[in-house]
Amino acid sequence: MPRIVCFTPIDGGASDSRSAPGRRAAKHEQAVATTLRLAEESAAAGDYSEALAWLGTLLAIGERLPASYDAKRAAWTAAIRQTSLPLGRATERQPSAKPAPTTLVAPRDRQ
Repeated sequence: MPRIVCFTPIDGGASDSRSAPGRRAAKHEQAVATTLRLAEESAAAGDYSEALAWLGTLLAIGERLPASYDAKRAAWTAAIRQTSLPLGRATERQPSAKPAPTTLVAPRDRQ
């Protein structure tokens, strides 16, 4: 499930001695680092599709991925291919080990 990430200034938006372009560059670098971290977390949780989507976000804005992510991207793609069923067989997937909890609530008596 995609996550929504909001970036807010740590200092509450207070100005600093850096120029506006310098602040923009620092924020951009922080956003790239956060996106790479989210990709790593998704992959660690076994959600390789989401991990690749995070990398795709960086590629979509013209960012180059660090060289170490070439092998990771290939491994995550291979993991997806390995676990995917051919088209038309999606109904044969096994249900998850734990069914979603269900809460039954009795209607209240009217007086």
